[in-house]
Amino acid sequence: EVHTLAPKNKPSQYKDIIDINRSKRPTARLLGFTATPYRLNHGYIFGNACKDESANWFDRLNYSISMDELQAQGYLCPIRYKASPSARKDLSSVKRTAGDYNEGDLSKVMIRHIGSVLDSIEKHAQEREHIIIFCVTIEHAKRVSELLNSAGIDCDTVHSKMPKKERNRILEQFKSGRLRACCNVGVLTTGFDYPQIDCIVLARPTLSASLFVQMVGRGARIAEGKDDCIVLD
Repeated sequence: EVHTLAPKNKPSQYKDIIDINRSKRPTARLLGFTATPYRLNHGYIFGNACKDESANWFDRLNYSISMDELQAQGYLCPIRYKASPSARKDLSSVKRTAGDYNEGDLSKVMIRHIGSVLDSIEKHAQEREHIIIFCVTIEHAKRVSELLNSAGIDCDTVHSKMPKKERNRILEQFKSGRLRACCNVGVLTTGFDYPQIDCIVLARPTLSASLFVQMVGRGARIAEGKDDCIVLD
């Protein structure tokens, strides 16, 4: 996840470690790996294609492969995509913070549109058994979860404010099939690998290409009996 590395000209613990190692081994090479070689409000993390006040650690991109190629080679599953226009017009009123939508403003808008989450699942994902929903705030996630449960879709919520033991318990219920859906606020974006995910609901609009790709990528894993993943935006 080397896109999390701060720019070369900014102070960070990574910079300290790299600088100390290079002082001892000036010819050492630095190699980074990521599925998303770009960062919001920065640009690409290699070469000179970044903001003027930033500097990249990496001179060039040595190798890349696209999702299309990985799908064709059988490493990733096909992605189907459905977009709902219902909330789009309301996003023009949402302020921007650090280049992305302000979460407070965005949550208020998306809470008004929680019905579209249920509508989308009932219309496009009736046969899907492993659904994860990306929400804006804890309140938003809880509202969505309550609505789905009231409609007979077993769902719970995980977020960073709950004890890790409780979060793991809910995720185990989701993986075992006791929960058909799981709402989350930022905790299943990276590092969560459950190949059986066959539906992703993006109830959390973003201007960050990296965040978008990371969210969609949760459903791209291949699994036995899984033909594709549907993304409901």
